[in-house]
Amino acid sequence: DLSAPPRAPIILKGHQRYVWKLAELNDGRLASGSRDKTVRIWDLSAAPKAPIILKGHEGYVWKLAELNDGRLASGSWDKTIRIWDLSGDAAPLVVPHGDAVRGMLALKDGRLATGGGKDGMINVWNVDSQSCAKALELASHPKYVAALAELPGQRLAAGGGDAGRRGEGFHIRIFDLNDGPHQAPKVLRGRADVWSLVTLDDGRELCGNQP
Repeated sequence: DLSAPPRAPIILKGHQRYVWKLAELNDGRLASGSRDKTVRIWDLSAAPKAPIILKGHEGYVWKLAELNDGRLASGSWDKTIRIWDLSGDAAPLVVPHGDAVRGMLALKDGRLATGGGKDGMINVWNVDSQSCAKALELASHPKYVAALAELPGQRLAAGGGDAGRRGEGFHIRIFDLNDGPHQAPKVLRGRADVWSLVTLDDGRELCGNQP
């Protein structure tokens, strides 16, 4: 409520290096991924408990996404996806990724989309309690994929870039998640690498660029 008097911010201390990603969880907690290679789960209640610290990644934690079943997926510079059960102490499910995970999105149908490798590919995964299996692979940007967003009608928007002087990566590609791997995506052209995407309530796409 912007009309209410300002309140003092809550300061969450614990990470040893930069925080790259925040994710609000459905139970009201906050997840953070850091350059210190950890994921932390923060209790934001009036009487907060100490954060849960999830260790195992061997590189920076760049991306987080809460799955439909309440588990948390983390993507790292160490070329893995880890899927954590936040209800107990079970070891995470570790899934090899082709390269660093720069883009990650939990889809409404329960699948997980990731991107980021130097091959410019997007991977769509079927995730269950025991496994994470690749269901679809889409050729996207010439160098890397940094941002993913779901659009109405089971479409996926992808942003990225770093394609050199020709500017081949300076745009957004839109894929049909019901189609196969060999599809011609719609292309929205821009002038800079796309690092973030947000789908607005009216179906339009908001993007943030690297200058």
